[in-house]
Amino acid sequence: MKKIIIFSVLLANFAFANTTKCDEDSFEEVNVTTFSGSHMNLKYQYCSYSKTEPIDYIGYQLLTIKVDNQLYTYKNNVSDNGYSSREMFYSKLGVFGIAEANTGNSPLTITYLTIKDNKLFLLGKITFERRMGNIIGEPYIENRSDEANKIIDNIFLLNKKNMLREYALNYYEGFLFILADKFKQNVSKYEINKLLIKLSEYPDLSNFYRQKIFFKDHSLCTYNKNLIEMDAFGCQIGNKQLSICYNYFDKGDLIYRYGNKNKIELELRKEISDQKVLINSLVFKKNIWNYEVNTSLDNAGILIKKNGKNITFLKCENDSTEPLIFDPIWD
Repeated sequence: MKKIIIFSVLLANFAFANTTKCDEDSFEEVNVTTFSGSHMNLKYQYCSYSKTEPIDYIGYQLLTIKVDNQLYTYKNNVSDNGYSSREMFYSKLGVFGIAEANTGNSPLTITYLTIKDNKLFLLGKITFERRMGNIIGEPYIENRSDEANKIIDNIFLLNKKNMLREYALNYYEGFLFILADKFKQNVSKYEINKLLIKLSEYPDLSNFYRQKIFFKDHSLCTYNKNLIEMDAFGCQIGNKQLSICYNYFDKGDLIYRYGNKNKIELELRKEISDQKVLINSLVFKKNIWNYEVNTSLDNAGILIKKNGKNITFLKCENDSTEPLIFDPIWD
């Protein structure tokens, strides 16, 4: 029986070698020690199928993972979808996977994997449309499950001290928590602000978290496939919302919006001349009225003046104040 098994494996490998060609330049190997103390060795390579074979795929990505002397493999078939960049990613959070991307306006697809009960577990796959290399619109998510949600929530719970302190999240790690559809419920407002500050290195991703996850019910900035406004700053004042927005892709006005989702009570615009426009205090004008927005987290709010005289200060609720972000793609 042993001889038969060996022969079968050798035969399979022989056939495999004649129908595929692996790209040596794509090979990558890395060793990672997770925050939990596990030791991971990851190897990645892209291989193409023979063009003479009548198959639906042009090749596959092969990821080999060795965790604490246990070996796992993941194979991802690749169709001719125009992706020019394929690579693995890894994290000290204990997740790893494959990213497929291209430059410019093509999609970004990320596959997330982890080890659960000594088995390779697919957490999900997320695809975003992009414009000028930045994500836009709603993501398309595959393989989402209740079990994956629990695992992702637990990853945050176990690693949040490291994540919110010295650890620098990479771009692919940042998308992980979008897969968990109830992630917001398990994060405190303090942790939200800390996480957003961490993600500020990736403005397109940070803006998605602001408008589509954490402040979805409050933000007055526009976010859809046709128009992306950056949520630069915001807070709640009583039952009203203040949002400072600007067009992420095209230079235009800085927009002051005050009210709620059902009714914008006041909208003012301020011309953006350069990035220096966003200092601690932003001044928006309407006739004899000035609306000065203080973005400092410890004293955020709106100072209202009439003919240069202070009238009132509308203070932001402390736990609702969003960290300031101003990083336009056109800068």
